Amino acid sequence: MTVSRSGSSRLSAKRTALCIALGLCFAGAVQAQSTTGSLYGNVPAGESTSVTVSNNSGFSRSVPVDANGRYNFSTLPVGEYTVTLQRGGEAVGTRRVMVRAGAGVDVSFAAAGGPATLETVSVTGTVIPTIDVTATDTRSVITAEQLERLPLQRSAEAIALLAPGAIRGAGGYFGGLVSFGGSGVSENAYYLNGYFSGDPLSNLGGTGLPFGAIAQQETYIGGYSAKYGRSAGGVISQIGKRGTNDWEFGGMVVFAPKSLREDNDDLYFPALDFSEANSNPNLPNTCGAAGNERCQWAYEDADLPGTLYSRGRDATSENLVYSAYVGGPIIQDRLFFFLAGEYDSRDTTYSPTAIGSPRREHREQDSPKIYGKLDWNINDDHLLEFTYVKEKIDRDGLFYDYDFADGE
Repeated sequence: MTVSRSGSSRLSAKRTALCIALGLCFAGAVQAQSTTGSLYGNVPAGESTSVTVSNNSGFSRSVPVDANGRYNFSTLPVGEYTVTLQRGGEAVGTRRVMVRAGAGVDVSFAAAGGPATLETVSVTGTVIPTIDVTATDTRSVITAEQLERLPLQRSAEAIALLAPGAIRGAGGYFGGLVSFGGSGVSENAYYLNGYFSGDPLSNLGGTGLPFGAIAQQETYIGGYSAKYGRSAGGVISQIGKRGTNDWEFGGMVVFAPKSLREDNDDLYFPALDFSEANSNPNLPNTCGAAGNERCQWAYEDADLPGTLYSRGRDATSENLVYSAYVGGPIIQDRLFFFLAGEYDSRDTTYSPTAIGSPRREHREQDSPKIYGKLDWNINDDHLLEFTYVKEKIDRDGLFYDYDFADGE
């Protein structure tokens, strides 16, 4: 018994060490996947000169300006910041900027080598970020403010289609996925708050956030780092919203009823005419022995050309989406939460065709999503984040016998 307890104790210690090591690896992975940004710039050098950045989530950090008038802030959580230039303990300049994921923003109060003194500067509005010359990748970044104004479908793939070189995948099963630069739809990688969220089996698609919970979405189309593994096409990386000192809440209902949709066109078997191919000796002919016989192209059923293939009115679709979100402080400047939910219901009927044994197919799909986030500012140098995401897809369907001739 003593040996058993001792062995169990050693095993428990090894498991604990392994969990701690894995936890540290995961924590590093979150930072590695560009869920943060940076600020840098030039200011007139001088004694007792520093730059402070702060946001509405209680985050505040200060750095001194070096002898050449340069400063830098790295690994800043994405969002809007106030950048303040201080000299002798007094603010002499203020800017408001947006920090984007994986990018650096140049916030210079004056060019290097400029005047050594500054009067108070008041700037109204948001500084437009200059081109980030420190980045080597090709990507687009869409923020929550832009999503409020853009007429898009409510999905990560719809946002990704705004990137250059991005197109929809082939119709049918792959129609909702994205191809980057001609690559396959299975060659993309999905990330959510720094973690890989793609389908681990087929690599087709991935888990996305409720639309109201998206703070930023990065879409990488080329030149990105090897840290985005499992990808030879593009990368779709979403960053969720976090709570601030201000309460934020909202909701939306999107309804697209089938009664307001226009009927699809009826489709007919084409009346093909291959007489030219059969009579033109210059066209290749692989039929018969040594080309002595002409190919005769025709339907197996001579009565099919020009007849009905499918009825447009038989194909219907209806979509209903509920979404809501709320976020705010639990403890002012220290502890924050953000919670969002979305319920997507789709009702689709597919049109039978005249080929084979016609049948009508009716499908219902329900896709609830939940996103929750806690942020704890332990101190100015340590931030603890907890993210919870859940997505479930329920599909149900029925098949009906169908009399194609009578449409019943």
